[in-house]
Amino acid sequence: GGGGGGAQKKRQQREQPRHSAWDTCLAVVGKEQQQAAFRMVEESLRAVSQLETLQDLPDALYEDEGVNRVCSTLAAAGQVAVCSALCEKQALIYIFRSSTGDEEAVPCKVLGLIAQQRGYDSASHYLEQHTEYLLHHWQRDNPRLDDFPYKLYSLPSLADFYRRYSSEVALHLLVRCDEDELSRFAHMLGTEWPELVERNIGRFTVLTLPRFAAEA
Repeated sequence: GGGGGGAQKKRQQREQPRHSAWDTCLAVVGKEQQQAAFRMVEESLRAVSQLETLQDLPDALYEDEGVNRVCSTLAAAGQVAVCSALCEKQALIYIFRSSTGDEEAVPCKVLGLIAQQRGYDSASHYLEQHTEYLLHHWQRDNPRLDDFPYKLYSLPSLADFYRRYSSEVALHLLVRCDEDELSRFAHMLGTEWPELVERNIGRFTVLTLPRFAAEA
């Protein structure tokens, strides 16, 4: 009992979000200016990632060029997440949107570096703080929640992600008024959606308050 509680307390102390020196420097820059700057950076990164690779390159170089381009753009987004607390979440969703198919190695490495700089002992513990935001913004461009890149959380399957973050997923579906998907999700967890909502009502309140504050 006591030993386990002490270990958990120590882990929580280690994982207190840590602000970088850049956060202090950027505090003098307005929120609007930082976000406008990030939009410019994001547009530049997208432009670089969409450039066509020269077709006459040898196969090995052609593949290396594509890998290097992905690494460079994700590393740049990761640096934004470390340097600007205001743009941190926007940089994260850029990294998530750039993670497609089975190519998670580079995004996982970048997320691990961000987590380390932000004072967390793993990327998964770091991402836990942003799951509701990531789900909300992921859905804007991706109608299928089943395409969410759960492997970035170091989880073996989508079902494991749904079970571990059932409150966040249920809230997301509830806000979208998607009763069919909410019902399907509840059945996967072995319950009915009204019971799922009732069971998580307190957690919904905790998750929803930051969104209201951000929109105020």
